[in-house]
Amino acid sequence: KIRNNDATFTGFYLQQNDSKKLSDPAWELLGHYISGNDRLDYIDLSMLDLADSKMSLLFKQLTRAVSVEIADLSENCFGMGGVQSMVPFLKNSRSLKELKLSSNRNIDAECFRLLISALQDGSIENLHVGGCGIDDATALAKCALLNLRSLDLDHNNIHNIPLLEKYTKLDTLWLEGNKIGKEGCRSV
Repeated sequence: KIRNNDATFTGFYLQQNDSKKLSDPAWELLGHYISGNDRLDYIDLSMLDLADSKMSLLFKQLTRAVSVEIADLSENCFGMGGVQSMVPFLKNSRSLKELKLSSNRNIDAECFRLLISALQDGSIENLHVGGCGIDDATALAKCALLNLRSLDLDHNNIHNIPLLEKYTKLDTLWLEGNKIGKEGCRSV
């Protein structure tokens, strides 16, 4: 259905049992099919144990998505290599409104900087990076996600939050489980 751009097929969910059966060429083909589909608005690739190598295969062909509004890649195990492979997709997917990357423990501050930079000038409204390995959120000060409405940074290791004055649409900010002191609270 995804390959044929079926009008009734608007969401894609891959289960862990099925993902383990995919060969490397199949991951590339899946990326190609998602990229070429103009009806798909939701992709759920969460809880698949996706590491950098699988992310690289998937996003080799998935460099844009015309209609995808929500991408859930939470609870996987990729880090910088996986995030780097996502950059063309993030920059070219103008309909992407929500990105879920929570509980990817290998996403650190460097990955977060790359994500924020790639999402700049896009349509992202909701970004979930709770439960990752982020200890520095200064990337938020260097770039602005002008459409961002909610940002989940829960359960990272962040000590300070930069001023978020450029984020005029931001109405929800999750910071629970971080190490933000008085100084960090003042900037928020």
